[in-house]
Amino acid sequence: MLQVVKKTQASREVDFVSFLKDRLLEKMRAKSSYSMRAFARDLNIDPSLFSKILRGERKLTSRTFFQISEKLSLTPELVRHFAIEMGFKTIPNEIAPTENYWAIPKDAFEVISNWYYFAIFELLGVEGVWTTTKIAKALEIPYIEASLALDRLARMKMIKKEKNVWLKFQTSITTTQYPGSTPGLRQMQRQILDKAKDAMEKTPIEKREQSSLTMAIDASLLPLAKKKIAKFRRELHDFLQSTQKTNEVYNLSLSFYPVTSLSQKGKK
Repeated sequence: MLQVVKKTQASREVDFVSFLKDRLLEKMRAKSSYSMRAFARDLNIDPSLFSKILRGERKLTSRTFFQISEKLSLTPELVRHFAIEMGFKTIPNEIAPTENYWAIPKDAFEVISNWYYFAIFELLGVEGVWTTTKIAKALEIPYIEASLALDRLARMKMIKKEKNVWLKFQTSITTTQYPGSTPGLRQMQRQILDKAKDAMEKTPIEKREQSSLTMAIDASLLPLAKKKIAKFRRELHDFLQSTQKTNEVYNLSLSFYPVTSLSQKGKK
C-alpha cells in the first residue's frame, strides 16, 4: 500500500513539473536566448536545484512550490489546484458556482484542456452507473488517462466519487468568461476539430450533422453575431437536456471566421 501511495504522489508532482516545463518552452520560443538557468534566476531558485526538480531527481517542497507560484503570478485557483494535488496546505477558498453555469478559473482550465475532461463531466449526466472502467470504455480512452482525469476533476470539485461510482458535483460548466483566447482553449478546439473529422468518416450520417455556409457579411455586425451564436449554443444545450433522459454525449463545434482580409487591406 505504501508503494502505491508514493507512486500516486509522484505522479501528482509530475503535473506541476510538466506545467513548469511548458512555461519554460514558451519562454524559449519567445526568446531564443532564454534558458533553464534564466528561468531559475527569474524564479529566484538555485539553477542546480531547479534542474533536478525538472528532471524529477529532487522532490518539490511546499516552500519552493509556493515561491514558484508567487513568482509566476499564478491565480489562487490554480495554486490551490496544484497544492491539493501534491498534498500541500493551501489557503484560497473554494470557487463557488455562479448562477446556472460554474465558471472554471482560467488558469485551472489550462490543466484540463484535453477534450475528454469535458466529455467525462457530461458523461456523468447520462443515465447509468459510471465506474472508471465504464468511462474509459465509453470514451475509448486508456484506463490510466481516464483515472488521472477523474482524480483531477474530483480535486477541482467538479465531480465526486461515492462507493466507486463517479457523480457530477457541478451541474453545468463554462469557459466563455475568458477574454480572447488561451493555449488551453486552442488545444481543446484543435482536438474537437480532429474528433469532428473522425466522426465524418466513422459515424453514420443519421447520427451527426456536419454542414457549412459561406457568406458575404457586414463585418460591423460581428459582435452581435457572436452573441447570437453564444445564445444559440446555450439554447440548444438546454433543449437537448430538457427531457432529463440523456443517453449520449455529443460535441458541438462552431467555427465562424473570415476567408478574406479586405477590411485589413483597406486600412493600409
